[in-house]
Amino acid sequence: MLLAHYGHARVRAPTLETLVRPIGLGAVFVAPSEWVLDPRTLVQPDVYVVPLAAGHRSRTDEERGTPLLLVEVPSPGTARYDRVVKRGRYQRANIEYWIVDLDSRMVERWLPGEERPTIHAEQIVWQPAGATQAFVIELEPFFVEVLGPA
Repeated sequence: MLLAHYGHARVRAPTLETLVRPIGLGAVFVAPSEWVLDPRTLVQPDVYVVPLAAGHRSRTDEERGTPLLLVEVPSPGTARYDRVVKRGRYQRANIEYWIVDLDSRMVERWLPGEERPTIHAEQIVWQPAGATQAFVIELEPFFVEVLGPA
């Protein structure tokens, strides 16, 4: 499953799909796919996870509810927009937001209401709404798959 293009690298995100889909928690959507954040704001995150409605992928934003997670992979041309504008919008919408920094091989994790991110280079422990236990996402294998050894 393609996450985003970054130069010549293709970023894959099978991890999120393999975590949320088997237990019926959510569905993963990948750009190009639009999300109506509010009546005046349309966004296109690189990846987002939405809860399943009655165990199925919903077709409309209204049926999908609020995303469990929004993810961006900034490129040099979008980094400021992703880190400032989108982050502010997503936090105001009360949605967890990850910025996957391929150059640094780390993830900035922004939680709603927080003024600073947590920085993750080894793993992220993620427990979205509706999950009975936390998911542990190992980051080094992800970055090695995407970018090769450090």
